[in-house]
Amino acid sequence: MSHLLEIRNLTVALPDDSDRRNAVENLSLQVDRGETVCVVGESGSGKSVTAHAVMQLLPRHALTISSGEILLEGVNLLELDTEAMRQYRGARLAMVFQEPMTALNPVMTVGDQIEETLLAHGQRDGRISRAKVLELLADMHLPDPQTLQHCYPFELSGGQRQRVVIAMAMIMQPGLLIADEPTTALDVTTQAQILKLIDSLKRRLGIGILFITHDFGVVADIADRVAVMQDGRVVEFGACNDVLRHPQHPYTKKLIAAVPKLSTRNGLVLTQTQRQAEPLLRIYKLSKSYKGRRAGLLSRTSVVSALNEVSLDIADGETVGLLGESGSGKTTLGQCVVRLLDSDSGSIVFAGQSIEKLKGSALHRLRPQIQMIFQDPYSSLNPRHKVGRIITENAILHGVKRNEANQRMLEVLQLVGLDATATERYPHEFSGGQRQRIGIARALVLQPRLIVADEPVSALDVSVQKQVLALLLDIRRKLGLSMLFITHDLRVASQVCDRIAIMHKGKIVECNTAEEIYRSPEHAYTRTLIDAMPGRQRAPDVQAQAVPEQQSDGTRSQGVWSQTVPAHAGDKFCEHGQVSPPNFKIAT
Repeated sequence: MSHLLEIRNLTVALPDDSDRRNAVENLSLQVDRGETVCVVGESGSGKSVTAHAVMQLLPRHALTISSGEILLEGVNLLELDTEAMRQYRGARLAMVFQEPMTALNPVMTVGDQIEETLLAHGQRDGRISRAKVLELLADMHLPDPQTLQHCYPFELSGGQRQRVVIAMAMIMQPGLLIADEPTTALDVTTQAQILKLIDSLKRRLGIGILFITHDFGVVADIADRVAVMQDGRVVEFGACNDVLRHPQHPYTKKLIAAVPKLSTRNGLVLTQTQRQAEPLLRIYKLSKSYKGRRAGLLSRTSVVSALNEVSLDIADGETVGLLGESGSGKTTLGQCVVRLLDSDSGSIVFAGQSIEKLKGSALHRLRPQIQMIFQDPYSSLNPRHKVGRIITENAILHGVKRNEANQRMLEVLQLVGLDATATERYPHEFSGGQRQRIGIARALVLQPRLIVADEPVSALDVSVQKQVLALLLDIRRKLGLSMLFITHDLRVASQVCDRIAIMHKGKIVECNTAEEIYRSPEHAYTRTLIDAMPGRQRAPDVQAQAVPEQQSDGTRSQGVWSQTVPAHAGDKFCEHGQVSPPNFKIAT
């Protein structure tokens, strides 16, 4: 039986000044009808280049196919001219891109964008086109397709935008669907919905799927076969269970070992003094709302409540995770703490001082003490500035002398694992993980007492993610920092957090240790998040460690429970006392 897609000995050459000769080298794999083949590997392994080669979307003067064949239903795509290939795209094969916001035209409604694909392939009857668009939006399980077709991309959530992109890809019912990291930046519940949708399309329509990812949890949920890529080569290719349960290549073993697992410890213990002291940060009944757009000329402006009387404490030296899906209010809360947003009501007390209404010079003095690490390190770093200026600029603006700022910069660069030569390079010259280290260094150079980390590892490969999480733990040990760690992944949060607060629709519905949340979730929404963790159903044995028996005195002194679990901070406001800032000198 012939394969739906067959790639034979494909080699894609890189420019002469690259760090290796080929982006993809002698690659061979096949995808059959009704099958999902996952291509797994780190950034730079050649996954996306392979997908773009199949679609014939490689940049002409940067990447060149030097040898090989790409057969779709027996036709070599590399022999087709531009017009013939254009007819194949959309009709016979289609692609879902990683970031739907950049894949959609911001000035066109989503209905028009889906209909445009039909027009490009000869459908001229507008009534038929619009009917197909509505039918497909309904098939994507999008709410109120009649209204949604008139919305612009920015008016939709991340999951809704991704469904629209899938609808655009499937409007002509192609035989092959290529999905390039379509769930990387989505929260676990939305990711589970998208994966279920793609799998249902495969089963219902019998299409073949080439799914590119770096997440072995996703692989466990949807893959029939798995190809593992390293430095442009396929180092392992086989059935999903064989690769996951019995990996043969050292690189495959390394990737699987790097997958975050639910941890019941992070190796850190708060002292008795820290646990009994007034919290460093106290959030009390904080509320924040946004105005939506009017549904009509005479209608009232809608109001969306992002935070609804949120209360949370963080002790000095403690890391608290903030977990929830997109739209739950996590980032809004973090931005209110950093004072990038003003709250509507409630209070934020930091080191004994109410900060929710600070303005001008008082707010300027507060800034160095509370710093933020952003989700996307590339967009948060000025591409026109060298790293040295990026790291030291804020410190100098806050009154630190240039010589001292430069000395601090060298210290924090050493702390985050970068050498001094990094200061003379630009952000685009670094990998994603290195850029995130630069973002961490920029926050640390101001010697903060509290860091708000907003999804700092969600866009990173599992191996790089593991390195950054280990780095954050190491920094916390050395500097005694407190941290509000925002994430949508319970497994990631459990690696670095003492306690985890679950947010849902602007409220904290549960707050406890990772072990208690995983073993005995109190809220129905928490159970939904746990059930949505990728790979949980297929490989439950790697999700959590065994829990030792509890002793008569209520302690667990065996295995992972030999530590003290930090108690929740008290219920009184912090009215006095200020713990001295940590020592930022590097221990040698």
